[in-house]
Amino acid sequence: AFNFRAVDGWASDHDPTHAMRSHLDVNPEAPFASPPGFVHTSYRLFPSETPPFNCSSYIRCPSESFFREHREWFWPHNDSSAYGQLCWHNQSLIKYLIGTVEGFLRDSRNVNATLIDVSQNDNGDYCKDPEELAIVEEEQSGVGPILRAVNAIADAIREEFPRISVSTLAYDYGEQPPIKT
Repeated sequence: AFNFRAVDGWASDHDPTHAMRSHLDVNPEAPFASPPGFVHTSYRLFPSETPPFNCSSYIRCPSESFFREHREWFWPHNDSSAYGQLCWHNQSLIKYLIGTVEGFLRDSRNVNATLIDVSQNDNGDYCKDPEELAIVEEEQSGVGPILRAVNAIADAIREEFPRISVSTLAYDYGEQPPIKT
């Protein structure tokens, strides 16, 4: 059974009857821990600052100093102004994300949340590290590294937060289902 179902479409957002007939949630924000919020949350999981990343005010971006300290977590590694993606295969990144997710879920604003989103940014600039690409090849899918990281996060928080599901996206370069994970 689905805990939550949305298609991010105009009809379901503006026509409650259509949403009900299609078994869609009318308020997609409702079950999600916020922060980090609903979809495309990966950069919202870091200490933030808008400049110097090329981000809109809607997108929260890692600070320049955080980027410099952990550039191996971000793709591209050498351009702090790029709004890219995370390198999901990186174990120190996953460990950091586990701590961040736990912190968000301990926040009193999220006491009623049932979902936390850990998902890719809204662009196709995926990580091209050899380790990441090896997982993509093994899984025959761009979502392989993301899904492995999300599963590790879900496993790590399961005991303390049994009511929480970790959501992610099948989106853009990650639409093809992985063959192993």
